[in-house]
Amino acid sequence: MRREVIAATIARWAVGGTFVFSGLVKSVDPVGTSIFVDEYLAAYSLEGLGSLSLAAAVVLGAAELSVGVMLCLRLLTRAASAASAAMLAVFTVVTLLSATVLPVGDCGCFGDALSLSPWATFFKNVVLLPLAVWTYMRHRRDTLSSVSRLRAVAAAATVVAALGINAYALSHLPLIDFMPYKVGVDLASGVRRERAEAQAARRTVLVCRNETTGERREFDADDSGWYDGWEVMETRVEEGHAESDFADFALYSFSGEELSDEVFDYASRQHLLCIRGMDRLPQRCLRRLDAFLSRAAQAGERVVCLTSDVMESDCCMAAGHVLKCYNADVMVLRSMMRSEAGVVTLDGGVIVDKRAWRDM
Repeated sequence: MRREVIAATIARWAVGGTFVFSGLVKSVDPVGTSIFVDEYLAAYSLEGLGSLSLAAAVVLGAAELSVGVMLCLRLLTRAASAASAAMLAVFTVVTLLSATVLPVGDCGCFGDALSLSPWATFFKNVVLLPLAVWTYMRHRRDTLSSVSRLRAVAAAATVVAALGINAYALSHLPLIDFMPYKVGVDLASGVRRERAEAQAARRTVLVCRNETTGERREFDADDSGWYDGWEVMETRVEEGHAESDFADFALYSFSGEELSDEVFDYASRQHLLCIRGMDRLPQRCLRRLDAFLSRAAQAGERVVCLTSDVMESDCCMAAGHVLKCYNADVMVLRSMMRSEAGVVTLDGGVIVDKRAWRDM
């Protein structure tokens, strides 16, 4: 009997601990979680529901975190185990589809903290689902009347806390930043290193025909001695595989010229004002931007604007201030700054500070 109790405790903690970790990494970065939700909607051809992706991310993260804490602390164990079993059943089906007929690169079950393939996630769910069902079966006779008032209050507090973590992250920045553009990262060196690695991995292939036999073969353009008796029929460039965190980072001028080095080579402290949609910013945000830009001007600090909006010139108007402007990919801006507007501070190409507009 004791062994069964120990096994049941291990099962409950295994399911609960997984849900706590999964729910926490989603809740500390709901905007990042919504990116994974968007990928699933696209895979299921449900892009029309994209406006609900952020709300879905908040609900999913808070629900997983609440269920996990309740299981670990034995708060409303029957309801929590039933909820975990139901969610795992859905997750198992979704990840199986993602691994087969509706491919998704990263399941997103652990947000940006841990990347798992759909197959790995599927097998994880296959292991956890029976444990969740067993936990429910052991507590299926529990009733609300048997739950102490203290445990009920603690369960309610858990839900409120989970929602509060999401609310804070939405209003400011993620409590824990799992993205490459975090404080302390040498952005300039990282981008340049990855570009050099990508260039080194790139190779030019020559498709040739033997002038005597007519045989067709492929040669690397960098190889020597291949050309005797061979005629080049076509060429192609193959991109080698290289790990990349900043593959899409690039800053463009109004004319389309790539000018990332213009920002990286600036020797002093500078602020990158990241704005995804100038016309969508509330008045409170514009007032904060005005105050920030005024202080930066008085301190003699450089501020440039990064935007995904269509540019009309190399300068833009931000809260009444004229700034040098660069065009950037919307997903890059979304990764750098989860808020609609905020500032990333560089010093010698290193990210030394990040603030959403409410904290500027």
